[in-house]
Order: sequence, then C-alpha cells, then structure tokens
Amino acid sequence: MTDVTKRNRGRWAEARVEQCAALMERLGIATLTKAATPVRVQRKAGKIVGAFFTGHASIDFSGVLSDGSAVHVEVKSTTAKTLPLSRRVSVTQRAALNEALRWTPHVYVLAVFAGPPLRWYLLPWADARAWATADPMRPEVADCVASDLFLRGVVQSDVDEAKARRSAEGRGR
Repeated sequence: MTDVTKRNRGRWAEARVEQCAALMERLGIATLTKAATPVRVQRKAGKIVGAFFTGHASIDFSGVLSDGSAVHVEVKSTTAKTLPLSRRVSVTQRAALNEALRWTPHVYVLAVFAGPPLRWYLLPWADARAWATADPMRPEVADCVASDLFLRGVVQSDVDEAKARRSAEGRGR
C-alpha cells in the first residue's frame, strides 16, 4: 500500500468519526445497541463522543434515543448504480431514490427508522467531510413521513436541479 493510499484511508476514517459523532449528537442517540459496521465507540462520562470505523462499510447501527425510543440509522454511499436499502423500504421508494442517484451520484442517503412512521433524510454532499459541518436536517425533509408522494416531490426537485446543472455545464464547454 502506498503512502498516499494510507493517507487517504486515514482521512476517510477521520471523516467517518466526525460523521458518526455528528449524527449521534443531532439525533440525540444516547446508547448504541447494534453496529453492523465495524466500529469502536468512545464514551466520556457515559455519553458517546466518537466512533472509530475499522472498515469501509456503510454506517449501519441501531441505538436508543435519550427519550428511550429505538432508532435505526443507515448511511449508504451512492456511487453505486443502485442503493442497497433495507427491505423495509418499498419498491416504489427504492426506485424513486435510485432515479435521483442517477443524476446526483455523490448524494448520500440517510434513512432513519424511528417508528413508525418511517422518516427519511436526504443528504446532498459531495465531500464526506462536510458531514461534520453541514446541517443534514433539511427543513423540507426532516419532519416528513416518507410517503411515495413526499419522496417523489423531494427526489424530483433534486433530479431537476442536477439535470439543469449538467445541461449548463455542457453548454459552457
């Protein structure tokens, strides 16, 4: 492995720590109950202050919110052609999301299963490091139930914006 590869992997791991810590804080997760991703959790005075990822798998963990309710979080990189979401996601929802990913290949999708109801957060970032500073709770997304109608509306606006951007870039060449 080259020094550059080692450095890049180290940066990615750091970004994952920032991502997970920020997610836990924003979602008010007090306790982790399951982590499918290889993860080492750091606690300080009983609170989770960081999570160190030992692999490059997508984030996938369950926990308990401060109010005692259960939550499940999945974060998937969307550079793949399709999104391998939980079976709890309907075929229609999966198709709508995958259509959006064709036009926005760097988007990340965070699915929060705190329910019922099932809630979605769509996170449009190109840089993994932005997780630590950007606000993932887009107001038009955060309080909505992921109905097919809601998904179509949010996803379509992202698709339209991406198409317009690509079209403008093509004309500028």
